[in-house]
Amino acid sequence: MAARGDLRFLLAERRGSAVAQEFGLDSFPIEPRRIAVAKEILVEGKDLSGCCGCLIRHGDMFAIAYSTRLANEGMVNFTIAHELGHYFLDGHSEALFPDGDGIHQSIGAFQSHDPTEREADRFAAGLLLPEKLFRKAIDKHEGGLAGVKALHELCGTSLTATAIRYATMAENPVAVVVARDGKVDYCFMSEPLR
Repeated sequence: MAARGDLRFLLAERRGSAVAQEFGLDSFPIEPRRIAVAKEILVEGKDLSGCCGCLIRHGDMFAIAYSTRLANEGMVNFTIAHELGHYFLDGHSEALFPDGDGIHQSIGAFQSHDPTEREADRFAAGLLLPEKLFRKAIDKHEGGLAGVKALHELCGTSLTATAIRYATMAENPVAVVVARDGKVDYCFMSEPLR
């Protein structure tokens, strides 16, 4: 049986996939900007320092700012999808904006241990790489790094996000390990490897 936190993250991921389906986004690449436009959420690139993106609330109006310093369009898409997670996931707006208005900054790159941020990451993964679509895409591509690179191109997501999603869905032993300065930042493994 899944632990409570695992269930929370799984539900966030499923909510992301459901939102993609609600908006008729049923082929790759999933474009999170289309959802924002449909919900009248302004999305703009800004020269942000210290964060990847922000969700901004003023009354009933929302906006998303993403850093123009992000390395590629896949990271921009993930950042927008992450902020949409804060918008769509139950309880996030209330927790992030207890006074109603404000700016919430997200640092990204799986650096936060805050469950709210991790839920938004899982929402983004489910939105941009819905399980059913991604499994079909995996089946059409070779395995390993070459397959992950091909999926990254197909899906319009960052190589890291694609590799993580691949590892969590792979039916063979796969791990993604991200390290910096000789220390492991995080690791994702397939069930067969566990």
